[in-house]
Amino acid sequence: MITNYAATVYTDAQLIAYTGYTWTDPVAYTSQKSKRADAKYFFSETTSMLMKLRDIAITNGMGIRVRNVSGGTLAAGPVRVTGYNSANDRFTITLADADANAPADLLLLSSLANNTDGMAYFAGEFVSALDTSAISIGTEVFLSATGTITTTAPTGGDQIVQSLGFTKNQSATGTIKGFVHQPKKFGASWLQAAMSMSWTGDHSFGGAIVWNGIISPTALAANTNDWAPTGFATANTIRISASSAVDLTGIAGGSSGRILTIHNVGANAITLKDESASSTAGNRFALSADLTLGADSMIMLQYDATSSRWRCISGASMDINGLTAADVALNDTLPIYDVSATANRKTTVERLQGWFNSTCNGRLTLTSQTPVTTSDVSNATTIYYCPYAGRKIALNDGTRWVLREFTEIAIPLGTLTSGKNYDVFAFTSTAAPSSTDTGTDVLTFGSATGWSTGAQVVPDATGGGLTAGTTYFYNAASATTGSLHTTLSDALSGASKVNLTASITANLTAVTLAFSAAWTSDTARSDALVLTDWVLTKTGTSTHRYLGTFRTTSTTQTQDKLTQRFLWNYYNRVSRPMMGRRVETGGATSSTSVGTSFTSLGADFEIECVQGYAEDEIALTAFAVTAHGTAGTGNAVAIAKTTQANAMAKSLATTPVNNYLTSHGITYTDPAVTGYEKYLLSAAFDATTGTVYLDFGGGHGESATNDPPGSLIRGILRG
Repeated sequence: MITNYAATVYTDAQLIAYTGYTWTDPVAYTSQKSKRADAKYFFSETTSMLMKLRDIAITNGMGIRVRNVSGGTLAAGPVRVTGYNSANDRFTITLADADANAPADLLLLSSLANNTDGMAYFAGEFVSALDTSAISIGTEVFLSATGTITTTAPTGGDQIVQSLGFTKNQSATGTIKGFVHQPKKFGASWLQAAMSMSWTGDHSFGGAIVWNGIISPTALAANTNDWAPTGFATANTIRISASSAVDLTGIAGGSSGRILTIHNVGANAITLKDESASSTAGNRFALSADLTLGADSMIMLQYDATSSRWRCISGASMDINGLTAADVALNDTLPIYDVSATANRKTTVERLQGWFNSTCNGRLTLTSQTPVTTSDVSNATTIYYCPYAGRKIALNDGTRWVLREFTEIAIPLGTLTSGKNYDVFAFTSTAAPSSTDTGTDVLTFGSATGWSTGAQVVPDATGGGLTAGTTYFYNAASATTGSLHTTLSDALSGASKVNLTASITANLTAVTLAFSAAWTSDTARSDALVLTDWVLTKTGTSTHRYLGTFRTTSTTQTQDKLTQRFLWNYYNRVSRPMMGRRVETGGATSSTSVGTSFTSLGADFEIECVQGYAEDEIALTAFAVTAHGTAGTGNAVAIAKTTQANAMAKSLATTPVNNYLTSHGITYTDPAVTGYEKYLLSAAFDATTGTVYLDFGGGHGESATNDPPGSLIRGILRG
């Protein structure tokens, strides 16, 4: 117990004199009894503890023993703890600094020399170097960028804002009533270091996430390589701009997993170049293609340390007004959302337009660059597929319908069976050569391509003498070898091969024609047609799109003329005239005698055609002039065909007067047929033989070739 405590006030010196201990030795002070007997009137064990606390906090806040290891004298003011010195049993301290993201932990109330022990406190008064003579008492002070104190809070994005107390007086060396507060704001690099963490499992964040590492570097003035803007080391967001449209080929300073957001805050487009060799490999972008950031668009990138590339982790938002206008190409890429895969995917224009599989802009013809011939073509040895109302065709590549462009392709007849029907198909396929003979400029493939001479071929990469996207034409030397040519005519003749300077390894995509096997009869196929997505294709080979049918007139030839329409188009049909008549030379008149049974007027009055698919009727007309020497004799003219024994249409008449001329006119529409057909003009008389006039000669003012016909047969075929 303390006696007479209220009546007596003891000074520190008196207490020391009574106890024999200084207040700097609290252990001895609190653990031993007083050496002097009269001390029992003043202290108990409880009083001893109270006096220790008084000693520690008599003037200042709680303090700890420290040692200055900064390398120089530390002035009174803010310091930070850097470690622990076991030899001296002291915490080590150095200067605090708002610029270095090093907040203050303690206050020195007086200066402390280097490698010297002392006391540092959480609160207390100290005389500073701050001139407070013109500053109001009670003004808040902050940790400065140089480690001292200031009345202006730092504003830099990478600076700490930490309050350290208030001014106590107005003086050239102002006294500060100090207290160590937690920082109000941390710098970006401190925050970045603090957040450099990893975790597993799901985590949720409440409230907003704020990124403070934002920099606005100087606008790019030209195409830039290995860009390293000021402040990038601690940045997570770049507000980029350019004085004109420029390319950016790489960014220096990538580290594993680092995420970077780039905003184009300027008016000019900035293009991030995919895998540009202008920048160091480790600074390049790995994108699917060059990516243009228009005004007010952004992209988020992440650095992939495995491949040493910046990769896009979010699609750039684009202002299309900042993009360069371009024509659509079939190999252009578009983003899509794949519902079946529940994921974002990409597609090409050719795949997208392949959904419109009705596209088939071409016609089979026997004359190059002439989709619709207007004169007879005889003894043709090559069939062409010429653009008509466009130059695109939808083909099934085995997986999907794709749209292919073509100029003109062809296929030689080769050696076929004479007098047979054949179908024509188009297909597309892709193959890469297994070897290249640069001496003979011949490509060899590992297996048969099916490409015919006259096929169109496009490489997907440049090299070895070929240019990506350029159209070449193929000459098939065998099922697995061939050469490329720059024109179709050269490919058909085998002249002027493309000079192959190195091995061709690129994929070559072809559009080519192919024939079916010969029909088993005039009206029956050996290779059936089937519907693939409602498009006619070859049975068992859905990649082969049916284009039409032709008929051979020899083992190597076919015809397309008035009397023989032996080339028929399934698509883009037009009216093709047919006609059979006799034209006598020199303007002579000709006739023939016909008996009592229907008799053909001869080959001049026959028309032949082939139709690959029964959809259109064939319209037929005939005209004939007859005469008989006996009045009252009946006569008739008829249209017949080889597949039907009886006449399909007849014109009957009676001769009113001996040798009187009778005109006959016949029309007939033959229902749609599939295959080959021959139509002919025939006549017959009652009782005795009569005359049919085949061609009237001159005397009418007409030329020999334009004189009025005596008889004729004609028709219209849609094909």
